[in-house]
Amino acid sequence: MKRLSSQWTFFYKRMFPVIWFGFIALFVLLPWTNRRQTQGMPLPVFIVPVVMAVFGYLLFGVCCSTWSMEFGTTGTRFIVRNGGVESCAFHCRPSSMSASRP
Repeated sequence: MKRLSSQWTFFYKRMFPVIWFGFIALFVLLPWTNRRQTQGMPLPVFIVPVVMAVFGYLLFGVCCSTWSMEFGTTGTRFIVRNGGVESCAFHCRPSSMSASRP
């Protein structure tokens, strides 16, 4: 099977969200652990990471969750693999389609 999909799909779908939410957690936890006992933390320290987390969750849910892990061709059909499920579809020949409108 000739692979047509990017080899970076695993990174985009699995690793990038972990890095994204890890940095958000780091941005929240560092000011919280380094604060002085006499001062309170400013509100934007919590608001901005929460907005980033909600935006990232929605973005990854809408965009990345629908991506298949591997997409390839055998010459006569397309093969799509996502998880342990494999689907196939036959190629469509553009020459068999009419360009004229009825």
